[in-house]
Amino acid sequence: MQEEKKVETKEEKKKKKDKKILITTIVTSVVIIAGLVTAIIFLLREPPLEVVIEYDRTPTGGRGIVVTEDNVDEIRDMLAQPIEDGYYEVHISKDWTFPRSGNRKGDAYFKNLETNTRTVFFDLYLEDRNQVIFVSPYIPLGRDFRNFALDVDLPVGTYETLLTIFLVDDNNTIITEVRMRIPITITN
Repeated sequence: MQEEKKVETKEEKKKKKDKKILITTIVTSVVIIAGLVTAIIFLLREPPLEVVIEYDRTPTGGRGIVVTEDNVDEIRDMLAQPIEDGYYEVHISKDWTFPRSGNRKGDAYFKNLETNTRTVFFDLYLEDRNQVIFVSPYIPLGRDFRNFALDVDLPVGTYETLLTIFLVDDNNTIITEVRMRIPITITN
């Protein structure tokens, strides 16, 4: 009878060992899956929109401001104040799409608000090539500019562009400029 007890004890030890290995495997798998899910969520999230505002560096000019999620309310309050000469506010659509064929006019929207004091215009560059792909006309106060075609043909795809907005005086001399990144998409 003593021999039977030893066999039982060995079987019980083996079962306990197998159970520990199974639990360890399950816990390790759960941790790895959680890590992968976290990494996928992090990689797929949309980056926050950042706008870099640059003013001239003369003694009367200002400093650059980066608008982020943390300071957007403060900047919005600042923009609600009357606009001084040399500063300006525009409304633009976030993503611009242009068809590759047909009338080629895109859905881009740009407005020089009535609260400004000056005319503006803008240039659009392909950032990686430093190539100008569109030059706007002068846009007077309170006017919008939309449904335009690019000045160059681009293959279908998405491009990072640099939108440079210029504020001009009554003689169309540039007073200051603002630069921001805007993605554009060329569709078939």
